Amino acid sequence: MVFSKCFINRYDNNFSLISRRVLDPIDVIVRREGSRMVDNAEIELSGKNDIKNGDYIGYLQDNIDLSGLIGLWNFAGCVRDESGNDLHQEGAYTGIPASTAISFPSQTSISKLYGKRSCFMVANVSARYLKIPDKRTLTSTGTESNYSIVDFSSDFTITCWVKIQNISNGTYTSSDINRIIFDKYNNLTNQGIKIYIRKAQTTGAFTFCVKVGDGTTNTIFSTSINSTDYDSIDKLIVVRRQSNILKVFVNNAEIMSNTFSGDLTTRADIYLYKEFNETGTSGQNYTGALVEPASTFEYGGFAGYYHQLRIYNRALSNDELTTLYGLNVPTITLKFFGGIWKIDDKTSSSRCFAKGLGAVALTSRLDSSILVGTPTYRNLNVYNANQKTGDIIQDILKELTKKTFGNSNPDVLAATWTSTYKGTSQGIGFYSKYIAEGAFLDILNEVAVISNITFTFMPTGILQIEEVASLPQRGGLILTSQNSNLLGGGNDDSFLTNHLFACARLDEYATTNSRARSHTANSWSTTTVFQAPLGSDVFPISITKVTKNGVEIPPNSATGTPTVDCYEVDPIAATIRFFSTTSSGGGNFTYVFNFTYNLNSANIPSGAKAGSASIIVEDTTSINVNGLYARKISVPRITSNVTGVDQDIDRFANNYVSLNKGGTYPKSIPRRITVRTSSFIDHIIENNKIGVYYATKNVGSLVGGYPSPEYLQIKKIEYRYPRAETIIEVGDFLYDSFDLEKESNENIRQVMSNQIS
Repeated sequence: MVFSKCFINRYDNNFSLISRRVLDPIDVIVRREGSRMVDNAEIELSGKNDIKNGDYIGYLQDNIDLSGLIGLWNFAGCVRDESGNDLHQEGAYTGIPASTAISFPSQTSISKLYGKRSCFMVANVSARYLKIPDKRTLTSTGTESNYSIVDFSSDFTITCWVKIQNISNGTYTSSDINRIIFDKYNNLTNQGIKIYIRKAQTTGAFTFCVKVGDGTTNTIFSTSINSTDYDSIDKLIVVRRQSNILKVFVNNAEIMSNTFSGDLTTRADIYLYKEFNETGTSGQNYTGALVEPASTFEYGGFAGYYHQLRIYNRALSNDELTTLYGLNVPTITLKFFGGIWKIDDKTSSSRCFAKGLGAVALTSRLDSSILVGTPTYRNLNVYNANQKTGDIIQDILKELTKKTFGNSNPDVLAATWTSTYKGTSQGIGFYSKYIAEGAFLDILNEVAVISNITFTFMPTGILQIEEVASLPQRGGLILTSQNSNLLGGGNDDSFLTNHLFACARLDEYATTNSRARSHTANSWSTTTVFQAPLGSDVFPISITKVTKNGVEIPPNSATGTPTVDCYEVDPIAATIRFFSTTSSGGGNFTYVFNFTYNLNSANIPSGAKAGSASIIVEDTTSINVNGLYARKISVPRITSNVTGVDQDIDRFANNYVSLNKGGTYPKSIPRRITVRTSSFIDHIIENNKIGVYYATKNVGSLVGGYPSPEYLQIKKIEYRYPRAETIIEVGDFLYDSFDLEKESNENIRQVMSNQIS
């Protein structure tokens, strides 16, 4: 039995796959770091292998034997294959994973299907579908062969976790209505397999159908079902062929068994939610059309969720199917994918050290040489005011990945948002311009505070972003002394903050002022005061240009009475006066002067904050409970809003204090707990909240004689194989720079690198 496996990918300069090899791991440590730093892995592989620095290594771990796994999709923010065969959704690397047709909303705490997964689609409208293009195996030279990776020539298993929400809908009478669950059937050659539920229009009866064809013989196997057993209900559907016996299981119960021995392998693409009617060929790609609704009453597919899809070129045993149905569905099965940067060759093995795929972004430093060009939403690395935080992150990822993986792969890394922030324009908008410079990890954490979100880099390359206020809570999983060992625990006040002085970029801004002056020849005007808008205490810097009736005049350089028109200033008193060698003739000379001023003022009155670059925020309740924890932070990427009251630095500071102020007695200081389990926990991921109860550490309490856990956010997960250990770090603190220093040798800037001491 193989419950873990590795694959080594080698790419050319255009990030095109040259070769892929599957190897056996003998020792694995995978550290998933969440929002703190880059995921990393140490993987020891048996034998002497051709492995180079720069190769990519993937690691899978599952509760089901991985032998024969062809494709696996967990729909964790995308439709990307986690098997290692790269059977990704069409357009997975040419457009953002989520479109108007697809969303990846967070799920509530369901017994088996949980959080940060599930693709939702309303396919009963035109051109909405999921397509997974057929791929061929590679030859020894790295070119595609004529053999499909998805091999249905002999035994196979297809498993689908789905929820169909419109199974009974539709009144169109010219044809039956099919809810397509899985379609890899070539209608032109009558070869492949199609799984669907049919509603007969003549009788209204429902049947579960499996259509199979080998190019010579095609058959539709069916059995009657009750629609109420399927409508809006999560179902595990399994189609298995073993020794020419084709069986169908629903929720681990057999509902159909028939005999079919032909080769079902086809070069047709996989379609989910909707079927495709092949009509011709174009090279290796079949032409045709989707089966679309003929009216508003006919549904050309199903509306609902796809939770997970697996394909094996072997027959899973009954015990494996029972395990698959009984266990929580994993959020990710591909636990790690990233580039190898160090190899320790041993006598009979190689130990590889690798950084996660997200390192391409998280270890990058941004400036105008990275963010090039002047699209409508930015000028080089300066984003315009009112840009959405999610759109900024997506744009940065696109530019970074294009430089790493080539222009043909701009979305190897991409961001998806859950809940409120999913859609075309994601996140909240900045009030003013945002300057993307410095470490991308710093930028992400800055945006996290501004938007009140947190993030995780998936091994698939997806930056999964979630709202802090609605983090999923993993019901049913409670860590106690009965199932885990406490490695460390207590309270951590490293980043407790209840008094904050935050300062944005101290830009200088220019303004223009005009003064009319009537005075005689060879005399000075009366003194005038120059100051910033609103009459605030914004500090003037210097005069940049002065004109008299449209003609520029110089500053005074004479030691006595000037002989030319000129001006002089008193920068301390913020005053200016003008000298004229001629008389105004009873009228006025018009003097126009430009001056600059900085925008650093913590004293601008509330309601009149235009131009404010700093703010003081404190939480008196936390100060009274915990004492004063003061901090000064400079955030130079945030700029001042010079045209309105609302300031980005205000939002940053208020959110920062809210996230880091601690609680109230007795849970005043944020928790920090590390536990080790002696089992492989597959269904959690960073930023999930899980229950923790340790009476000795005052974590949780007894209510009515029963343990009542405290739910804390997962910050880090470490998987160890073959020891079958899972080490989980939980806590409510926002950042952990201590851990960055202690555990990372990757020279990642600390989150608080801009902190003013």
